[in-house]
Amino acid sequence: MSYLTKTLSKARMKQRRTGSIPLRSTLYRWTQHAQFKMRFYGLSEARVRRVIKSPLRTEEGIAPATVAVMQPPSIKVRNGKRTWSQEIWVMYAVEKMQEEKRKRVVIISTWRYPGQTKPCEALPFEILNEINEALSSGI
Repeated sequence: MSYLTKTLSKARMKQRRTGSIPLRSTLYRWTQHAQFKMRFYGLSEARVRRVIKSPLRTEEGIAPATVAVMQPPSIKVRNGKRTWSQEIWVMYAVEKMQEEKRKRVVIISTWRYPGQTKPCEALPFEILNEINEALSSGI
């Protein structure tokens, strides 16, 4: 097998692992930046949605009116304490759709963090309730 064939097969395998580009749906809107980061970090659309629906930690995003959620890929229990070696983060915003009364989640960015981050300031209770209502109403 030549060097070129090996390189092409590696590229094809990487493309298969990362999955397809997320489609525009009525419940989610994916920015091009988020699509690029998902391909870069090897995250699937289903994995990102899972992080949004059941995060381990929810914090305020660095951009105004955004939320950042985190979930580790796998949790290990050592001496009764939960630990993990990396974290998957998703930053999103909830927007109202003009033609309907439903809300849509705009996924702004996704990334993997190698290691464990310290918890920062949590979201206020009112904002958490609004997010939970939006997610349970149809997302």
